[in-house]
Amino acid sequence: DIDFNDAVDVSDLLSVVDFILLQDIPTEAEFRNADVNMDMEINIADVVMIVDIIVGGSNARTLAASDVPVLVDLLSADQQLLVNLNYEGLTRGIQFTLSADASLEFGSPLLSVSDAGTMVASNRAEDGTVSVVVVNTSGGTVERADDVLVRIPYTFKGDRKDKTVVEIKDLKAAGMAGESLPVTIREKRIDISVVPSVFALHQNYPNPFNPVTEIQFDVPLESKVKLTIYNIMGQEVRTLSNSTLEAGFHSVRWDGTNGLGEQVSTGLYFYRLSSPAFTSTKKMIMMK
Repeated sequence: DIDFNDAVDVSDLLSVVDFILLQDIPTEAEFRNADVNMDMEINIADVVMIVDIIVGGSNARTLAASDVPVLVDLLSADQQLLVNLNYEGLTRGIQFTLSADASLEFGSPLLSVSDAGTMVASNRAEDGTVSVVVVNTSGGTVERADDVLVRIPYTFKGDRKDKTVVEIKDLKAAGMAGESLPVTIREKRIDISVVPSVFALHQNYPNPFNPVTEIQFDVPLESKVKLTIYNIMGQEVRTLSNSTLEAGFHSVRWDGTNGLGEQVSTGLYFYRLSSPAFTSTKKMIMMK
């Protein structure tokens, strides 16, 4: 009874969620009332127990708790963070925090399975961390699709060579009776960077050059990529790259030597980027 009106209702539930998300700080008296299981902490287990008080209890209380941990992975796909739960038992709710710097802008968390009985709430603090609470408010379990619990859209505001790290932490899970479930976070960090939308081969710099130049190219998806230097006669001088590369912005330096390590002569050269889906050739000039 957080508002001390002699009734436990949805307003009390929302107040406890606000405490967890750090949107509000409880007084000493509010803390005592919100800490339903009296473990000296306000968390998702208290939320589940308050839900049971509101809906009149749950038959799920008779289910035995499992010692098998909830396995959690933080993944990324299609400009979204995915929070995966690998767990054979039933889960009434979870809470977690995501940390990232200001270059990453989060959208609202979305359930992977449409469920009117499950509530998702979130809050971003001034330091950039985002707290999320997911709880079933009808006495059932939170549903997942292919182990994905929630999807969190994001926008990365960094430049092409910038990178930020997202980390999931402070994750707690509650079972059907509000018991705290053991949790193991397997994948807790993800590197986020700008991913190019198309293949591109850029003009080398500097050009003309002596003795070293840099060639930049963009790869929108993991691909086998070959970057080769040719002379004006069309003869291969040197292969600078011939491997499978991850999506991203890449650069290779050429020191003006051939495949035998010998310095090439002054003149016009061509460099070609080729992959199964893209081929492009540009000119460059070596001067001594």
